[in-house]
Parts: sequence; C-alpha cells; structure tokens
Amino acid sequence: MKEYDIAFLHTAKIHVDSFTNLTSQMAPDLRQIHRVEPELLSKAVSEGLNHSVVANTEEILRDLASIARITICTCSTLGSIAEQLASREKLDVRRIDRAMADVAVGHQKILVLAALESTLPPTRQLLESSMHTQSSMVDIRYHLIEQAWEDFQSGDMPAYLTKIRNAIVDQQSGYEVIVLAQASMAGATNNLAAQIPVLSSPEIGVKAAVKTLLNL
Repeated sequence: MKEYDIAFLHTAKIHVDSFTNLTSQMAPDLRQIHRVEPELLSKAVSEGLNHSVVANTEEILRDLASIARITICTCSTLGSIAEQLASREKLDVRRIDRAMADVAVGHQKILVLAALESTLPPTRQLLESSMHTQSSMVDIRYHLIEQAWEDFQSGDMPAYLTKIRNAIVDQQSGYEVIVLAQASMAGATNNLAAQIPVLSSPEIGVKAAVKTLLNL
C-alpha cells in the first residue's frame, strides 16, 4: 500500500492551499502530498521543453508516483511531459487539465484564455488530442491576456484575477464555452457574471482523480 492517495506537482506555492482545500472538500479522507518546483516552469519558459526540463520533471513525477496512487501535474506547460511519462512507464500520472479539455471539446465554439504565452502551444495540443479521442470537430480560438502574468509573478492576485475576469466579459461573445488554460486562473470564476460556461482545470481535474480513487 502506498503512503499517499494523491500527489500534486506544482510550479507555484500558491497552489498548495487551493488544491489541498479542493481535494479535502471532495474526499476528506484522502491522504495528500504536495511538491512545489517553481524552477521547472521558469526553465520551461526561458529554454523551452528541452531535455533538461523534461528529465527533471520526469524524475520528480516518478518520485511522487512511487509513493502515491495518483500523481497530478498542475502546470499546463509541463502537462504533456506527465502524460508521455504515464504512457511510456505505465504510471498513473496525469495532467490537471486533461479532464477539462475532454469536457470543453463537447462544445462547438471554444475560446481559450491564457495568462502565460508558453501555455498556449501545450493547451492547443491538449485540446486537439481530446478532439481526436472524441472524434469531434471544434472551432477553437486563443487569446493571451496581456500583462496578467506580471501581476501573478509579483503576487498581486487581485489584479491578476481582475484582468482575467475583464477578458472573459470582453471576449465571451460568439463562443459557447471559455477555457482557462492555467490552474492559477481558476479564482477568476468566483463571483463572475459570465453569459457562457467558464471551465477551469482544478475542480474538474481533481474531481476526475477522486472519482478514480474512490472506485479503485
């Protein structure tokens, strides 16, 4: 029996409390462990997903998978590394945004909002693979929220989330659903007066993992 039920790999410390609380609300008896490695994202942004970034991410995910029944990477930029590792080594390692993508491609017109440019290519690949799996034809547009990531990096979460909310309200016309590309954007859905569904990965992704664990 493994020491933990669910392990999380984060690239920002702010995610520890939010994912701890979210998981506890859904399944209070699950044993959790969280690891924070901000340098993985900073290197991925500056250098791309090169051999060093991939190798370091995989090593950490393997370590977590050895002690937890399910391991989740909460960073969208690194998500593809998690899925490739899972497929190659038969580990239950997941990306937090896969479940969200599977829900999103059930709609015909999708708007993806991102605060960090490096998140756009992996999110595009994510949605395209969900489309392929579900044999769906979807119109997807992508929008980068200018200056938002600077607010996140400086720790100004109110300003960060305000920019995201403003983008949702300003850009929502003509779409059936909005996808928030990064887990850090989830707080923007609180007290939001949107006219269409806005999907964020933490709740949907954790719910999928919890469902798996409770059914094992």
